Amino acid sequence: MEKFHHADPRSIAVGGISYGSLISQLAAAADSRIRVVLALSGCSNLFDELYWQRSITNEWGSLLVQAAKAPGVGREGANLSKMYDRLKEHKEMDIVASWCSSRSMEGVLEQIHANNPAIYMSHQHQDNLFHSDVELRVWHKLQVPKKLDLNQGTHASAELLGLLGISEPHSASNRVWSNAFRWLERWLKGVQNGVDLEDAVHMQLGGDGVRSSYVGFASWPPPPGSLTMFMLFMHPRSSRNFGVLVQNSASGELEVDKISYGTTDEQTMSTGLFFLSDLLKVLVPITAQLNNADDRYSVIYKSSRLPLPSLLCGVPKVTGLTVLPSTQRFQLVLYIYDVDRNDLGKLIAHGTRAVW
Repeated sequence: MEKFHHADPRSIAVGGISYGSLISQLAAAADSRIRVVLALSGCSNLFDELYWQRSITNEWGSLLVQAAKAPGVGREGANLSKMYDRLKEHKEMDIVASWCSSRSMEGVLEQIHANNPAIYMSHQHQDNLFHSDVELRVWHKLQVPKKLDLNQGTHASAELLGLLGISEPHSASNRVWSNAFRWLERWLKGVQNGVDLEDAVHMQLGGDGVRSSYVGFASWPPPPGSLTMFMLFMHPRSSRNFGVLVQNSASGELEVDKISYGTTDEQTMSTGLFFLSDLLKVLVPITAQLNNADDRYSVIYKSSRLPLPSLLCGVPKVTGLTVLPSTQRFQLVLYIYDVDRNDLGKLIAHGTRAVW
């Protein structure tokens, strides 16, 4: 066996994609010799990823569990299936949370900070297995040299071409792997290549496919004034009379919206085909004709036309929403659309919130 006489045990880098990213983060917490981590499409909080907004992403979660059982793909960890079943049934959640914490970077942040590795992270906007807002939250907590690229696509899609040895100029994949190698040069070899002086967070805009441009932020969350808030207003509604989104406090008294459980609008509101739509959404938009939605089971709010050009970056959040349910368990599904003059919406983002 050839000996590597020039290897420096004080300059070790680890990296991986998906589960490999998680293992790399945990390794850096356990071993102070690791100086650089490449965390690509990773999972920084296993509980919040699999149980995002207290909702199970059943297709992605089941795929993850089944992959651990597949010969040659993974080795199923002890209690993995049992823990996932508990999540789906909302049982013994304290046990599940504890089990997940020891397997998540957020659960070992104190050790990460003590060892102080330089961490480069990349993630995708439409990753419905490991959600980008969870990654942004944990990234913000990191107190080590760090950098984040948030790209278009779904789980591991931005890293895939580079992993296969294919370099598409100006693509998200090319950017991710270029920054990964620059990060290694800077923090392992000490090369002053400027990667640590650039904006800490870059987000890829949609609309131009894999070559879409990026917007940089010096820090995250962005400074006050860069966030836009819309308020729900105007009632009553009908199938042709949407509520409105306003950016200023509106005068007048708001009425209560009422919707019922139903499945009649499933063909109207959709997130497309599993995996494929998340991957190709920029090229083949997921659309919905909003004026066909049944207002017994859904409520639609529409803003006035936004000034052009309008650039949307970040993670949408709904706050201040009060719900009076008719059952003890319920789930809300919210969609954000780019709407044309004929009320045809192109899906920007969606999310769920379950209450047990």
